[in-house]
Amino acid sequence: LNTRKLSIKDLKQQLAYQEKQKSQEANKYANLNLPDDFSYNIPPEPLAWLKKYQLTDQEIYQHKFGWGQHDHLLIYPAFDITGNLLLYQGRRFDKGSSALGKYDSRGQMDSVDCYFGAYSNSIVCVEDVVSAIKISRLLTSICLFGSQLSINRIRRLSDRFKNLIIWLDKDKQRYALQARFRALPYFNSVQVIVTDKDPKEYRTDEL
Repeated sequence: LNTRKLSIKDLKQQLAYQEKQKSQEANKYANLNLPDDFSYNIPPEPLAWLKKYQLTDQEIYQHKFGWGQHDHLLIYPAFDITGNLLLYQGRRFDKGSSALGKYDSRGQMDSVDCYFGAYSNSIVCVEDVVSAIKISRLLTSICLFGSQLSINRIRRLSDRFKNLIIWLDKDKQRYALQARFRALPYFNSVQVIVTDKDPKEYRTDEL
């Protein structure tokens, strides 16, 4: 009887802990919002920029690209399965705001894994969203929103994929090789791809 009571108590404590974890996870992103003027109506210039890399209308719609007029940002937002905003990254199209930097990133970029494409045994890590979408036509890809591939992300990826492919910009070759060395114990194979251009600049048949 005592064992029965203890197990019920333990179960209640476990359920309470799980609820607390869920609440903390929800609160982590509670203060993250898209710009007030965010719209899915993308002006001609940023839309032409996306089309320059052969993104289709369906891909632009599917991945919820939008526009923030005040800061002239082409925005890619990432949501969870229930529609909560996890992060977003905006690319500036205002030539007069170069001092602010090309990108405006909000959210915990290293703790949110944005996968693209159908599941495969191999995952391709690239720096930007457009490259990730292009690669996802062939293999599963993930956007790093930069070039950093932390050991925590490597471990998370190894739980889902057998093979890792790292494709960073040419000037990040040394870092990519260092990341490969860190990742080797976690995967069946780890490859580094070095090319003169970003993945997004290649046609699908060239990839």
